[in-house]
Amino acid sequence: MYRRSPVEKQILSPSTVAMTLGTWIGFTAFLIAIYILWRIKQALLMIFAAVVLATALNRLTRQFQRLKLPRSLAVFLSISLFFLGITIGFLLVVPPLINQLEQLAKQVPAGLEQGLKLLNLLIDYLRTDLNGPLREYLSEVSRDLRQIRIEQIIQQAQALSQSN
Repeated sequence: MYRRSPVEKQILSPSTVAMTLGTWIGFTAFLIAIYILWRIKQALLMIFAAVVLATALNRLTRQFQRLKLPRSLAVFLSISLFFLGITIGFLLVVPPLINQLEQLAKQVPAGLEQGLKLLNLLIDYLRTDLNGPLREYLSEVSRDLRQIRIEQIIQQAQALSQSN
């Protein structure tokens, strides 16, 4: 008879397989913490951005202080450079964005109108074509399918009659 080793007994014991009350409490606390973090994610992102910005400005301020500038002037220069960078970025991005949005606003109605024209042409083509070659083709395909189905039924009936 096979005897289990003490390690196997411990691994497969009911106390290791079943969740204890402490495990359930920990799991529930974990789920509650995840839910709370999800609800305050915007605030957490703002705090993270503020910490990153403060760290970057502090490093820049220390660089200015190494140049023998007083801390107050170094802080002023760091903040001024930050806002100058934001302003330059804004000036580089916003005017082209506005121009492109204006072009889009002009081109969307024309594009929609052209799409509707193409759709109407397709509908008209299908209406006229259903009375012509397409209708004949579909009826021919339908006949072929019926014929194939009838031939299959006949073959199956013959096979059944031969097996009896």
